[in-house]
Amino acid sequence: MSPKRRVLTALTGGTPDRVPASCVTQVGIKDAMAAVDAYFPEAHKNAEKMAKLGSSLWELAGLEVARVPFCLTVIAEAFGCGINFGNEERTPSVEKHLNSVDNLKVPEDLLERGRIPVVRDAVKILRSTVGDKLPIVVGMEGPFTLAGHLAGIEQLIGWCLTNPEKVNKLLEVTTEAIITYASYIFKAGADVVCIADPSASPNLLDPAMFKAMVKPKLSEIVENAGGLTVLHICGDVTKILADMAECGFNGLSIEEEVNVSKARGIVGDDVTLIGNISAKQTLPFGKPEQVKAEALKALQSGVDILAPGCGLPPITPIQNVVAIVQAAKEWNQPRKKMVAGAALTPESAKEIGYGIGEALARIIYER
Repeated sequence: MSPKRRVLTALTGGTPDRVPASCVTQVGIKDAMAAVDAYFPEAHKNAEKMAKLGSSLWELAGLEVARVPFCLTVIAEAFGCGINFGNEERTPSVEKHLNSVDNLKVPEDLLERGRIPVVRDAVKILRSTVGDKLPIVVGMEGPFTLAGHLAGIEQLIGWCLTNPEKVNKLLEVTTEAIITYASYIFKAGADVVCIADPSASPNLLDPAMFKAMVKPKLSEIVENAGGLTVLHICGDVTKILADMAECGFNGLSIEEEVNVSKARGIVGDDVTLIGNISAKQTLPFGKPEQVKAEALKALQSGVDILAPGCGLPPITPIQNVVAIVQAAKEWNQPRKKMVAGAALTPESAKEIGYGIGEALARIIYER
């Protein structure tokens, strides 16, 4: 089974030959930049370098993904926010919000603005170079995070308490923009869109507000994006996992703060769980054997796709990415799924799991 089919089968409810080692979040690391001559910040603005760096961890470490871009500021820039493009060790961030979000609308020329054409061209390059063997994943801001970029997150959180109607109107605009961009990126050749909404974490937003304000918008994105979708929210999202699952995403990306076994009990067997090796500590600062031990724990706990819990810090050593792949290969088995209360054997998984999920993956793979 090719890496692409392996990942897409896991995301569409089938049972791949083994758990994939992949990543739906940021993949640009300094070791890879040096190896393929595609450095930050230029790789944020140049489609060829973006594509080269986005697929570099497959070439250098065997990680089963081509993932672009390397930040959560592309749509915010298209709206007119000021961006600090960082450096080799720091990804871009919003440094200037809009002066006002009153009467805000999605720009008619949104898809021609900022780096959206760069991401589109990078996806097209990836489609022509590695699209037959790797899943192409494109990340973008979630509706609440984008709203925070536009208005300022402190102000947005305040409005949630004092002016929820204003928040809802702003979320309508950000949701429309995300759907427009996601649909465009799917047409360009992406296989998966990862919606990252870190500002919607329970660390910042009350779970009741997430359910009332953000959940409906995330569901709307899933219904209208036009392809496979993954949701990533940072931190311990245990309190909102059920709501996240009900949004309808094909996969949920979770950090190490989330207990995988407990998460499985909350979301059930139909949701693909992705993660949850620590991107805050183990991957950037640990040794390969520590990464492998944490990876094997995630595999034993039942992740469907083994991956960093969040975006890779640029200082992450390439050897630690290799350790992720080695762990998946040593594990060398699919996650056993439950059907009518019974665990599937590898033999029955081939009969049952390669059904609808494998068929969907094949359609996407061959399109």
